[in-house]
Amino acid sequence: MNVGILGSGKVGGAIGKGLARRGHTVVFASRDPLGSKQELLSQVPAARVQTLQETVDASDLLVVAIPWNALPDVLSGLRGLEGKILLDATNRFGNFEKSAAEDLAALIPGAKVVKAFNTLGYEHMDGPQFIEKPSMLVAGDDLQAKRIVMQLSEELGFEAIDAGPLSSAAALELLARTWVGLTRTLGRNFAFRVLRK
Repeated sequence: MNVGILGSGKVGGAIGKGLARRGHTVVFASRDPLGSKQELLSQVPAARVQTLQETVDASDLLVVAIPWNALPDVLSGLRGLEGKILLDATNRFGNFEKSAAEDLAALIPGAKVVKAFNTLGYEHMDGPQFIEKPSMLVAGDDLQAKRIVMQLSEELGFEAIDAGPLSSAAALELLARTWVGLTRTLGRNFAFRVLRK
């Protein structure tokens, strides 16, 4: 699959590296593709860096891993986002009427927004090593887009769990707050798992 990474910090970098290692075509977006991301590319030689618009044009799925306050500016003026799968890995802490994922969907009408990869630390997003396989909760309204994100989650080493429609993203963002709070006592080397009887 052709995957574009909008935001190549720790979260975007981890997801991009993991998917590239599993044979996906990965493009990291940059405002300055000739002068940035060289350290990241040295770790993922199969990937490439392009402009934001070139990344959108070349990708079937876009990983959104940009701090929320910068997101509207980054997305402003980009063409062709309608119909794209947007894997929203962002977290936005504060009191808001709707989840960040729902607000992202409102910013890009016609995009297939799926919430995932927001409830654990970036260090565990590529091949997590725990006693048991951690769960990746995935929420979205477009069933095919959600299935694709769930498949990518499985490839990266998770048990993918359908968490329902995009309105469930608010619960996933609250779970992310819980994860952050628990790091104060547990550190960062833990993840959530859904257990069945």
